[in-house]
Amino acid sequence: MMLTSLQILLDYFPLGCGLASFGTFASAEYYSKTYEEYGISHLYGLTKDHPAFITDAYYPELAQFGIIGVILYFTFWIWIIKIGTKKRYQNSKLFSFTLLVFLFFLIEGVADATFTHNRGLFTLILLGAFLSKDEK
Repeated sequence: MMLTSLQILLDYFPLGCGLASFGTFASAEYYSKTYEEYGISHLYGLTKDHPAFITDAYYPELAQFGIIGVILYFTFWIWIIKIGTKKRYQNSKLFSFTLLVFLFFLIEGVADATFTHNRGLFTLILLGAFLSKDEK
């Protein structure tokens, strides 16, 4: 899925292959033609009858949004790190928390789609609440 998503990013430059077409629950439920187009529809866990592994990672999902989506995703994290860095002098624990959340999502994106699930939502809500507080 990771290698195929890179190929999709190149083939469908710059906007990607479209929503619900690769690496998402909807692309498994309605079985997207993209899997057949790239010759991975025969792999275990990616077949039409058994699509259990289609949603196993977040980064392949970015192929639907193209290079623009990838840039926006990493720009978001750079922006979050910059906010945390500015507040580092006020509260070093806050900066550590920001870095840990960033590393959590960086690692989890390889093995799970946490960014789009309730675990990720809860973590991002906490991060937003902590970063929005003004320290005096």
